[in-house]
Amino acid sequence: MEKELTTSDGTKIAYDIHGKGKTMLMIHGVTDCKESYDSDLSYLTEKYQVYRYDLRGHGNSDHPKKQFDLEDHINDGIELIKQLKLEDFVLYGGSLGSYIAQGIAVRMPERINKLILNVSAAKNPASALAETAKKDNIPEKTSERREYWIKHLTHDPKNIASIEKSGFQKNTLDAEDEYRALKSITAFDFAIN
Repeated sequence: MEKELTTSDGTKIAYDIHGKGKTMLMIHGVTDCKESYDSDLSYLTEKYQVYRYDLRGHGNSDHPKKQFDLEDHINDGIELIKQLKLEDFVLYGGSLGSYIAQGIAVRMPERINKLILNVSAAKNPASALAETAKKDNIPEKTSERREYWIKHLTHDPKNIASIEKSGFQKNTLDAEDEYRALKSITAFDFAIN
């Protein structure tokens, strides 16, 4: 059952909880949604109580019309953890979710038992895909960007339809929301020097 909470800046964040056991919080990637982990739930809920949420600008969470950034995503995650009183949990982040997870882990390591990062980097000047699309003259505010993204996931164009049907990138964003979501991948550096 989907629930929601409100952050300190008034943004509504949609989340759900599945299973029983140790706690795991899952954070999805850019232009995706919490349901992108549906196929993993039956396995994970054998041992974990899984919390998933839609990032701001994604899924059933609020879609602000003003630009947001990585710092907003990190703050939303921290507020969710505090409001739901999550302690000693596994934090999983995929792609943009991994950047958010790192930001959360740096600020509240005492609450996290394990950190799992998928498709991650510790330092990034901005979205590599956005930069590549820019070089290839793909307009930022069009649905062409999504098609471009999916085409970069495979070397064989025959695989594109199966990737779209697989549920990977359950994108329901319009072009404006997708533009804001992609722009939220701002420069960061979580590397320990």
